[in-house]
Formats: sequence, structure tokens, C-alpha cells
Amino acid sequence: MGCLQIPVVDFIMTPATSVMMVRMSEQIGQGRSDGLLAMWHDMSRKLALMFVPLVALLLLNARGIFVLLYTATYLRSVPIFMVWSAAILFTTLPTDAVLRVFAQTRFLLILNIISLVLIAVGIRWFLFRFGLMGAVSITVLIAAFSKGLALLKVKSLLRVSLGELLPWRSLSLVVTAAAAACVPTIALTSQLRLPVVAILLISGAVYSSIFLTLIFISGALTENELLALKGWMQRFAAFRLRTN
Repeated sequence: MGCLQIPVVDFIMTPATSVMMVRMSEQIGQGRSDGLLAMWHDMSRKLALMFVPLVALLLLNARGIFVLLYTATYLRSVPIFMVWSAAILFTTLPTDAVLRVFAQTRFLLILNIISLVLIAVGIRWFLFRFGLMGAVSITVLIAAFSKGLALLKVKSLLRVSLGELLPWRSLSLVVTAAAAACVPTIALTSQLRLPVVAILLISGAVYSSIFLTLIFISGALTENELLALKGWMQRFAAFRLRTN
């Protein structure tokens, strides 16, 4: 139960990275490479804008989610779910998509074999030492190690320095806003004595509002994204007025 999958992650990541791969392939086919880094940065930043706050919400509401879905019988699965959900952060860096664009399938195969071997070698000790949490922990740790190697390969393919590899400023702003939004959300929901569904809805609404506000004023969004966000907010306000 603790390894609960969140379908929205694949629903967002798969089509988004597919579009990036097509655009990158077109540029490479035209003998151009000047726009590849910008595409990689843009996709990493946009995925972070969606998945970092999603992970924060899952961690904040892990207990409530399990009580709602599985009843209090499965509360011991909550720590496993929290560690497993943290691995969603790796999807903000779509290294596999870039490697496929450059036809690095052999590297991907070797990377997967290395990960499998490391898990096979270490899982017995982790299980003995930490129980079921150990099995999940080693999986996440090896995934982080694999992502690091993939990032180094992407760095080599794009021919950039470590400082240029990722949109560090944007990612830092997103992580900071996501962490900051947790504080007032926890302070509010900890005082509520309501049914689980109500607390989950309130937590989601409060957190999302604070996160969007912080992102809006931090300068993490591009001009086009700001216009899109303003348009969405105006449509939402108009819808609320009509329904009321």
C-alpha cells in the first residue's frame, strides 16, 4: 500500500517529454543545437512547478490520504508512502528523454543494469536492518544515484558546465516556495477537527493558494506563464460569479 502510484505524474510527464523529444529531434535533424539547452531548462522548470508542490502536498497529507483510502488499519504504510512519494521529484529532470533523443539507448541499458545489480546486492542488508522501509529506501537511493549519472551524461551531450546544466535559480525558487507554503498549511490544518475529506480539501486549497502567490511574486514564472495564470484566475473568478 505504501508504494501507491500517483497516476497524474505519468499523465503529465509522458506527453510533455514526448513533445520535448520531438522538438529536440527536429533541431538535431536540422543540424542545430543552439536551442537544446533552452528546451531542457524549460521542461525541467515546468515539471518542477507541477511536481514539487505535488510532492509537498502528498507529504503533508500522507496520513489523511491513507485514512481516506485504506482506513487507519494501514497507517504503518504512511512512512513508506512518504519516502516513495519523494521519488516523484526525480521526474522533474527528464534525463531519459534527452538520452533517447541522442540515441543513447546503450547507456540507458547499462544504467538500468547497474541499478538492478546495486539493488540486488544491497536489498538483503536494507531489509534486515530497516524492514520494508529498507526495500523502499534502497530503491529510492539507487534511483537518485542513477539520476545523477544520467545528468552527467546529459551534461556531456549538451556540452555545458555544471552551472549551466540546470535552471538553478528557477528550481531554487520553486523549492523555496513549496517549502514555505507548508508552514502556514500545517499551522492551519493542525487546528482543524473535521472529517478527513474536509481537511484534505482545505489543505489542498490553502497550500495551492499560498504556493501560487509565492511563485507569482518571486519571479519564477515567465511572462507567458504569468499571462496564462492571470487568464486562468480570471476565468475561475468569472465561473464562481456565474455559479453564485
